Amino acid sequence: MIILTGALLIVLTTSLFLLWYRRDSRLPPGPRGIPILGILPFLGSNPTKKLTEWTNEYHGACTMRIGRTDTVVLANYGSIYDVLIRQAAKMGARADLTVPDAANKGIGIVFATPKISEIHRPFTLQTFRRLGVGKNTMEARIQQEASYLVKAIQDKEENPFDPSRLFLYAAFDISCLITMGERYSYDDKILEHMGSKLVGGLRENGIYVLLIGSSKYLPHFAPFKAVMKRYLDDFNNVVDFFKTKVKEHETTYDENEMRDYIDMFLEEMKKQNPDPTFHKDQLLIALHNIMEAGSQTLSCTLSWCMIALLKYPKYYHILRNEIDFVVGCDRKVSLADRKNMPRTLAFYHELMRRCTLVKTCLRQTVEDGVVVNGYKLPKDTQIRVLPSAVHNDPKCFPDPEKFCPERFIDPEDGSFQKSKYWMPFSIGKRDCIGEQLAQMELFILLVTVIQNFDISVRDDTKIPSLDDGIEGVVFTPPPLDLVFVRRE
Repeated sequence: MIILTGALLIVLTTSLFLLWYRRDSRLPPGPRGIPILGILPFLGSNPTKKLTEWTNEYHGACTMRIGRTDTVVLANYGSIYDVLIRQAAKMGARADLTVPDAANKGIGIVFATPKISEIHRPFTLQTFRRLGVGKNTMEARIQQEASYLVKAIQDKEENPFDPSRLFLYAAFDISCLITMGERYSYDDKILEHMGSKLVGGLRENGIYVLLIGSSKYLPHFAPFKAVMKRYLDDFNNVVDFFKTKVKEHETTYDENEMRDYIDMFLEEMKKQNPDPTFHKDQLLIALHNIMEAGSQTLSCTLSWCMIALLKYPKYYHILRNEIDFVVGCDRKVSLADRKNMPRTLAFYHELMRRCTLVKTCLRQTVEDGVVVNGYKLPKDTQIRVLPSAVHNDPKCFPDPEKFCPERFIDPEDGSFQKSKYWMPFSIGKRDCIGEQLAQMELFILLVTVIQNFDISVRDDTKIPSLDDGIEGVVFTPPPLDLVFVRRE
């Protein structure tokens, strides 16, 4: 009896392993990991780096078993462009993502289903244009916020402090102006509270949120359970705040005066035969998506810029000289100045390459007939793209570990030249809809800070490298106390 039981256990165990290691022949090869968890235990503290190493072993595209799901990972430009651009019509929805899906419920903008996305991405882009994105009206709003940021920094009276919180507030306020038509002073408790709820959990627990998205089972175990709960609590807290703002807008709504995103959404809801996707839950989730994405990425990028300026003083002096020559000290920087400031553009493009914030794009599913490296993927196959792998590919950017803004400068005429391999906002039909606004904000705020302050650190302060960030949903810069002295 004991021998029979042992034999059955061996047969069962062998069968389970054979079942686990079996893979659909239509998928590219790649690592399977261990039963149930797949490759998750082997990702370490830098998952993107490990994913890139594995994918490069299989010529830039391979299948990895993440949790119990096979995911095709793309890490070279050719494969990514082929799938997201040439075969864009064959791509489907966002893949299941445990944490965002629990909060967003398939609506909003970033994590919406294809049906919702096809309607609300164009609507949001159109609304941004109506609100002045790319035009003088939005430029003036950002310039005004830049002046508030200068005042807040000056109030620190040259004492060392970490400016990341002020950068977050500036980014949050610009998003508030677009979505709700109002801003908050930097000492307002609402701003402090909302800023914390929007980005605090993601920055402190980003690696856990990233891993939870790869397995539906992790939220049942510590510490993932607590991380999941905090994210949902913070999410709902922010949504409750938006509910009060929507009610205020309903009370003061004037069809002849469209003030912001909420008004324009209500305008759609009040049409005679509105699209059924224009409802309040969709509005609330869309507001959260806009605020979270805009505040998180802009504030992190500005903080990384400060680190790079001090880490590479050569470029700090180059930018200072260019800003002094083109803008001077007596007027506000304008978007029109960009054409005369190639070194500044090259600096932050290189910074966004070197410190790619979203190293791993959200997974998408295949709708029909997508081909990768000769493999015709079955419907609903999940695809994950690694922009950071392209940004660190020597074939795309020689000596990728080197911080070299000159790679974005035309050697013949000294003009700025954008590389087709540069993709911090992703590419394809699910790229970031806020790219134009983000670049407007970054240019004006960065130039204004450099224009107005000498930036330094205390003598005993170690300046971190551009690899010292915290891996997670967003590559977050480490805290660093800076000294800002007002330029005369």
